[in-house]
Amino acid sequence: MKTTILLLCTLLFSISLVAQPRALSLNDAVVIALQNNRDLIAAKLEREKSAEGVREARGLAMPNLSFGFQYGHSFRQTQFFPTNLFPTAPGQPSPFGSGGAGFAAIELRNINAYTASLTLQQPIFRPQIFTAIGIAGTIKRLTEQSYQASRATVITDVKKAYYDVLIAQEQTKLVAQSIDRGEQALNDTRLLYKQGLAADLDTLRAFVNVENLRPTLIKAQSLVDITKTILKTKLGMNASDDFVLTDSLVFDGNPPMLNFETAYNEAIENRPEVSQLKLQIEVAEAQVDAEFANFLPTLDAQAQYQRLTLANNFNFDQYSWGTNLSVGLQLTVPLSLPFLTGTHTQTSAKVQQAKLEKKKSETLYENVKETIRAEVKNALSTLEETIKRLQVQATTVQSAERSYNITRLRRAQGIGSALELTDAELALTQAKGNYLQAVYDYLIAKINLEKSLGRTAKLYADITPTR
Repeated sequence: MKTTILLLCTLLFSISLVAQPRALSLNDAVVIALQNNRDLIAAKLEREKSAEGVREARGLAMPNLSFGFQYGHSFRQTQFFPTNLFPTAPGQPSPFGSGGAGFAAIELRNINAYTASLTLQQPIFRPQIFTAIGIAGTIKRLTEQSYQASRATVITDVKKAYYDVLIAQEQTKLVAQSIDRGEQALNDTRLLYKQGLAADLDTLRAFVNVENLRPTLIKAQSLVDITKTILKTKLGMNASDDFVLTDSLVFDGNPPMLNFETAYNEAIENRPEVSQLKLQIEVAEAQVDAEFANFLPTLDAQAQYQRLTLANNFNFDQYSWGTNLSVGLQLTVPLSLPFLTGTHTQTSAKVQQAKLEKKKSETLYENVKETIRAEVKNALSTLEETIKRLQVQATTVQSAERSYNITRLRRAQGIGSALELTDAELALTQAKGNYLQAVYDYLIAKINLEKSLGRTAKLYADITPTR
């Protein structure tokens, strides 16, 4: 019996542990997202892919060793040799027939030809290879900046989603508090009614005020579930996972103090988007060189070793094998004559396309600088506006609380009216809601400012996706 009770207690304890929601701070949420977010995992894989592209480009400059084997069967084959290789007695015809003046024809039937070759080729001068290596290295740096931009986006989105859950929860609490105050007012009104100090209409009005708030509470609770689901998706968590947020929606009292020029210069220096476009311009410049390199000659060193034989049977052990060994240089000079060859036209067109692509990247670079200028200015203005609202709303909440307490006390004494109490309660709820919204807007403004300055990408630099 004791054993059964012990097992039952252990089982219940285990179930309670499994059902326990996970405590989740803002920092924890960001770390989890950086490890599990699928978009960031894809960006990481793209970065690794670009590193392999550099290896591939460098491989073009390495020696290339290849082995080849060729077999052919000739049912009938005629070959010609100089007649002086087969002297005959004066006046006697050549036993091999004549293939023309000074040549003898030899006819072979059912001949098996075998050729095995080993070829080594080493590029010596190929401008295309050097430009390809440079482009691959630039693309690698470009994908690194793209990865950093993805990190900044993930961190920003997770922080905003975290605060979305917090404000949804706080708004739910505000509605619940408003319902509690309404129920207290309803109870007070019923007591006054029993004492003959309030009308039946006052009781009915207080009851309706409370009931009108209940649909708002249901909607607020639903919004909490929705924002939690969005946060789970950004964290890469399962829909069945549950968590409890440990951070609070509070004003930290330490707003960043920056002037516009300092902030803008910091953004231009640190934003991954700016670095990306700079690198795109480098790629475009290198692409121009790569296309122009098609006009230039190439030089390769070659070495080849061959083993070959001819036979009219398959007695491999009786074959006599010959050997060829050669080394040399191969110089290729493109003859791209204007208006006469398609090669010149194609190469020239590709060079022009690369130049146009460079101009396009330069235009986008100037455009993104102006876009960042506007983002920084708007972020600073929004932050300043939210701070001013916070200062006003903090005082307003204190005044609204004092007004509600005084009005409620007057109503409890039968002095004030039910309408005054309703107005005071509504003003208090609105003041708290406005303050809560101001805190949320301030925190979001700080997040947007961090991202616009390029600071977000540098956060959590040691955290990488685990998949």
